[in-house]
Amino acid sequence: MQVSEAMKTHVRCVPNTASLAEAADVMDLYQLRMLPVLDPESRLIGVIGEADIRRAMQVGWDSPVSQTLLRNSSVALAGCVADWMAAPAVTAAEHEPIGEAAVRLWASGHDRLPVLSDAGMVTGLLSRIDVIQAVAEGLL
Repeated sequence: MQVSEAMKTHVRCVPNTASLAEAADVMDLYQLRMLPVLDPESRLIGVIGEADIRRAMQVGWDSPVSQTLLRNSSVALAGCVADWMAAPAVTAAEHEPIGEAAVRLWASGHDRLPVLSDAGMVTGLLSRIDVIQAVAEGLL
C-alpha cells in the first residue's frame, strides 16, 4: 500500500510569513496540532506545531503567571512562524510504501507527516491513525 492511498488530502498550511497567532488560529479552527509551512512558491520548508508556539510563548518567562507574562505572550504570538518552525520537516512521499513512512513517522515523534508529490508540493498528511487504520483493515 502506498502513502497516497492512506493519507488525508485536505491539508491546511501556513505561509512562512504568517504570525504565530495566525498559525494558532488555523490550528484551533481545524483542530490540528501541526501545520506545514510553505515558502512563497508553495514549497514545504518546515512545520509549526503547538509545542513550537508554546516554546515561543515561554521565552522570557521567569515568574508565575502575571500581567508581564501575558504581555510577553502577546508579543511572542506576533512572531513569525519561520522563526519558530521545525526545519527541515520530516516528510513522506506519495508513492512510498506506507510501511517505510510509518517507521519514519513513529521515529519522528510527530503525530503526522506532510506528504510530498514528486514535484515537492504538499499533497496530504499521513497520520498515525491513518497507519493504524491500514493495519486494522489488513492493508499492511
